[in-house]
Amino acid sequence: MDDSHTQTTPRLSLRARRPRVPRLLGVLVAVVGLLLAACNGENDLLTPTSGGGTPSPTVSPTATDSTPSATPPPSPEATVEPSERLRGPLLSLISTGTSAQDQAALSQMEVVAIPLEGAAGATGGRDLWAAVTSGPGVWELSTDARHVAAVYERRAADSWVEVAVLPLESEPTIADVEVVVVDAPEGDGLGTWWIGIHGFTGAHSGTFELVRFDGAALSSALWWFSPSPAAASIADLDGDERPEIILDATDPYVYCYACGVRAWGEIIYRWVDGEPVAVNLAPVESTDQRVRDLTEQAIRYVEADLWRRARSTMQLAVEAAPGDAEVWWLRLTVDRIATARIEDVGAPQQPVTTAVLAGEYGAAVDLMRPFQPAAVFDPEGPLLVDTVAEGWHDSMGGYLVEYATRALAVDPQLAPAYAVRAVGRVLVDPDAWAEALLDMDAALALAPQDTFYQDAHRYLLAQNGGASG
Repeated sequence: MDDSHTQTTPRLSLRARRPRVPRLLGVLVAVVGLLLAACNGENDLLTPTSGGGTPSPTVSPTATDSTPSATPPPSPEATVEPSERLRGPLLSLISTGTSAQDQAALSQMEVVAIPLEGAAGATGGRDLWAAVTSGPGVWELSTDARHVAAVYERRAADSWVEVAVLPLESEPTIADVEVVVVDAPEGDGLGTWWIGIHGFTGAHSGTFELVRFDGAALSSALWWFSPSPAAASIADLDGDERPEIILDATDPYVYCYACGVRAWGEIIYRWVDGEPVAVNLAPVESTDQRVRDLTEQAIRYVEADLWRRARSTMQLAVEAAPGDAEVWWLRLTVDRIATARIEDVGAPQQPVTTAVLAGEYGAAVDLMRPFQPAAVFDPEGPLLVDTVAEGWHDSMGGYLVEYATRALAVDPQLAPAYAVRAVGRVLVDPDAWAEALLDMDAALALAPQDTFYQDAHRYLLAQNGGASG
């Protein structure tokens, strides 16, 4: 593979993470007990008051002269996991319905809680926890509702103070939470915490929401929906120990979700002055004319899905401006997408389509060369049989025509793209012999010694009644 990836291997955030699918089965088995535990402990969970009062600690039994001194047994509430302890209060923020329907819906839900220790903001001695509600019951309540994120402060004797609550814009069905460590504040002052909320919804779709906590309030910084389960990942891409947010922008529905042919894509959010900023697939503004020209050319290749060329052009741009962060991040994004698409070329699910999705038109034509032209242009021929495109020849033809047309708009000298488009035209319309012949005329004019183009041209000429043009 050309111009191999040279960046630091991505390292996953070192934050402790829970499984992506919360432990709903265990919670459902013990749901009655959890509800009772939440109800019995409600007096210990406080909400802030205008006076900012501090809850009174629980007083331990006083030893008498006739009773030897001993460590008192722990309060039952102190042994309850925070996720269980916060379940009742958090679910009450979503619904207070008492109907059988609402109670059944709430029984399908749980809370996932993690400490904010180790986050970017200094805790100032506060025992802070981030929590999210999770479970399909949110869609079965008698009134419209959304899952919520919240921050609580745990105080003496396992008393909890609600600090902030935020309904989730991403609207997950199943939710999980992790802390994203960015920059620690100087001194002991409060900083900003970033909380990543991963979600699962529908049959196999995913959500992600990045939430900001400034020590007093929660706000949504960005959210994303993906037709695939993992809507986002969090990894340190540049080795500076600040994990970037990588949104999954892949299209898994080229043919069907389970077909295994995907147009890979992603959006990277990096950190600029403590804020997440998207790396846009756009030319870089630079005082260096060569850098501007190279990044503009690279983006033209991206828009035409000529990924190998885009990757090579961005490598030249980085060499021209080695200290330009904008150029570096653009090159990284292009490189990651190009690598994924090129690695998929020739996949058995649909070899020709995966080559075209990557802009590898030479590879696509090479897959046609072993066959006679009549078989290549056959909607039920070897290019489609036993692949996910079998029976969907018009869909496959549409992809070949669309992608090749965009590639030829950028490079009209790309002979294999004309050949690919000729095949696509006939797959879309079995009577489009004239249009296919024009494309094969162009391919043969650019590569007159190519025997495949010669044979295909003769075949199309015959199908078109022996007349060219």
